[in-house]
Order: sequence, then structure tokens, then C-alpha cells
Amino acid sequence: MTTQEKQTTDEKRAARLSGMQELVYFLQANSNVPLPYFGSLNSFPNDDESVSEIARSMKPVNKDTSQSYFTLTKTFDGGVKLSVNWTRDAVCERIVIGTEEVPEYKVEAHTRDIVEWKCPEGILDH
Repeated sequence: MTTQEKQTTDEKRAARLSGMQELVYFLQANSNVPLPYFGSLNSFPNDDESVSEIARSMKPVNKDTSQSYFTLTKTFDGGVKLSVNWTRDAVCERIVIGTEEVPEYKVEAHTRDIVEWKCPEGILDH
């Protein structure tokens, strides 16, 4: 990464952190605005960011894998979680340990609703 690219990345990071701080101050000052659901905040690092380096920074941290992702999760007060996600194949080695036959299956014809949403007019006029 060049010095200019790093500076741009650092500036974007600083701006994003500033925005997060503004959000916290806004929510503290406006108790009538409901808190967002923070089940997990997700980030997706660049390919050049080391899994082990990030894991060391996040200790204590939990590790998890899903069908598509390898995830490190750090839990904070109030159930707030930060999950850092990589595509699983970028971190893990794929090893075939056997095979299995998958039977053919079909989805039966069915009817489903076609919908549109009508929201209240003038909601911002109050």
C-alpha cells in the first residue's frame, strides 16, 4: 500500500469513527429515538490485513465458521458485538473427506402474494 493510499484509508477510517461518535452523542441526547439493533456490527477487512494480527488485537475473541465465512467476534457491554468476516476460503483450507449422493428434489407449484407497500403521506410534515 502506498503512502497516499494509506493516508486516504486512515482519513476514511477517522471519518467513519467520527460518524459513529456523532451517532452515539445523538442517541444520548435524543432518548425518544429508539436505539438501533446492535446484534452484530460487521466488517470485512482487505485481503492484505492479517487474520492473526486482527485476532490478537481483538482478544478475547470468539471464532466461528459458516457455509461462506470465517468470523472473529468480540463482545462488548450491552450485547454489542463486532464481527470481522473473511470469505472462508481466504482463511481456511478446503479438504474433501468423502462424498455423498444428493437426491433430486423439486419445488411444487404454488401461489405467492405480489405486494406493494403504502406508507402514510406527509409523515415528515409533523
